[in-house]
Amino acid sequence: MPLEVAYRAVETPLVRTKGFVAGVPLTIEQARDFIRLYTGIKQLHQCNFLHLVRGGQLVLENNTIDPRQRVARTPLDLKEYIIRSKLKGASISTDLTENCGGYASRPWRYRIDLGVLEERPWSAAGPNVVLPPLISRSQMPTLCLNEPELGTATWIAILMPPGADSRELTFFTEIPREFLTVVKRPANAVEPETEVAPKKLDRSKFANFR
Repeated sequence: MPLEVAYRAVETPLVRTKGFVAGVPLTIEQARDFIRLYTGIKQLHQCNFLHLVRGGQLVLENNTIDPRQRVARTPLDLKEYIIRSKLKGASISTDLTENCGGYASRPWRYRIDLGVLEERPWSAAGPNVVLPPLISRSQMPTLCLNEPELGTATWIAILMPPGADSRELTFFTEIPREFLTVVKRPANAVEPETEVAPKKLDRSKFANFR
């Protein structure tokens, strides 16, 4: 089933030429492996983002790397990980509604054109997908791809079950600029042309302090 639009609200605007990226950006192949990890197709030690876990940049709900200890993950585990994680991770949260997951009051809001993204069965992730027991499947997220199969998809996301007044769509790949439109901004505000460099600390002011 095709999706139409999503929204993301932020405190500061994007640079005019850039899209949304995750706190821990993944390459397309790493994003594919992230889905493979949470469908039981791969174990963590087989994933090509393993160095991010070993280096501490990416923290999972279970960082077991030992190939002798098989961890059975399912899409339901992925949903719980996204909901419970408080750290900057490999995902970008958006919402199918303008409620923006409860962040609608933020000064900047972007609309995302989802014309190339469709809901897919989890079998699109590859062979031998592991799913939770039938009784739990109504709470599973839905896989969303811009191609019929994960192996060729370049836009990878999951759609969460409906909430009270929102519907989260979580991306694991960059949201390119050409799919974004500003729909809310402060009065007379414009997006910057370039990144604003952080101010350098003038250490001379602290020369007399020990």
